[in-house]
Amino acid sequence: MDAISRVHQGGIILFLNKILRSPSRLGALTAILPCFLAAGASDIYSNGAGGPCGQTISAVNFPQYSLRFQMDGLQVASLEDSTKSTGATLFYFPSGAEVSFDTRGGSVASAETTLLEQGSYSNQVDGILFAGGSTMGLEAGDGVRRVIYRNRAGRGAHFDSIPSVPTAAVYDFGGRIHDGADHLVFPTRELGENLMEHLGNTFMMGRAGAGVCTTCNKSGIESFGGQGASFQRYDWGSVFTAVVVNASGNILQNGKTIISASPLARNSPSSAPRPKQNTTLSFLVTDVLLDRDQLKRLAISVHSGMARTIDPFHTPWDGDILFVASLRNFHDRSKPSDLQNSELLTLIQAGSKQMEQSIYRAVYIANENSERSRR
Repeated sequence: MDAISRVHQGGIILFLNKILRSPSRLGALTAILPCFLAAGASDIYSNGAGGPCGQTISAVNFPQYSLRFQMDGLQVASLEDSTKSTGATLFYFPSGAEVSFDTRGGSVASAETTLLEQGSYSNQVDGILFAGGSTMGLEAGDGVRRVIYRNRAGRGAHFDSIPSVPTAAVYDFGGRIHDGADHLVFPTRELGENLMEHLGNTFMMGRAGAGVCTTCNKSGIESFGGQGASFQRYDWGSVFTAVVVNASGNILQNGKTIISASPLARNSPSSAPRPKQNTTLSFLVTDVLLDRDQLKRLAISVHSGMARTIDPFHTPWDGDILFVASLRNFHDRSKPSDLQNSELLTLIQAGSKQMEQSIYRAVYIANENSERSRR
């Protein structure tokens, strides 16, 4: 059951206290599920008016919604190239964060992840970047780092002030089916620099950022993947999760496939099996103080739990990677974490549930207007 979410529909505000999540009701609720698959005190808005729940009908008709959140120490930005063929999504930590990661896929495209390994000098970073364009899109991380470096002026060259922005990329060339798509473009350094000019507390969901042309269920009836997020405040702290879905596998709810039997699959990008060209990028950040071992365990556990929602997951052709972060601005990092295992379990359970919601949001919103996206 969800808490109240807010949705704009042509100026009308709709309130819904709860929805039933029975798979049998998914077909009837397809048009509104993206709006209400929310976790806690978060606000979901359309980026325009004109469709179910007022989804954006842009020049290439890509549905998007925005998730507004308030989490000190985290800012986000999502941008696409001028043809809406690829994009990037930035998670920026103004005061830094301690980060770990878990990688399971057999085709990971990433940069600056070795510094996050156990035993490295430091796992303190300035941000995490997700990009399209496969390995070529890693270039966008250079743009983010250049801006941070310039902003630090004289101290930018100090060893501990050199910017660190681990980056991971998805292969999004296969989902570029709309009129005017550029089949060769990739996120550039300039796009990375522009992301730093668009930071805020609004996360764009659906076909946006690094998820603008991603797809899923590539061995079945292929559908758009998109990007989604979830934010929740608990008594013990706050959790924000986000995901870019470009999975080989299908999306499950309660163990049953929903995309292949849903209207979302109509006019999907391709019905020909494409087992390669896949990756799911995921991110979790909390203001709970965690040490490196706890961050690593959180990453492993939440990443493993995503297999309940994506099937198959971590295939040889997937570049699956998950980053977890503990914000620095709330804590004295000279003191060790006193989080107990039982409390860590609570965080794992909360993060896993929110990651599941992030996946549902990404795919539901990305496919909500798929028939128009092909025009």
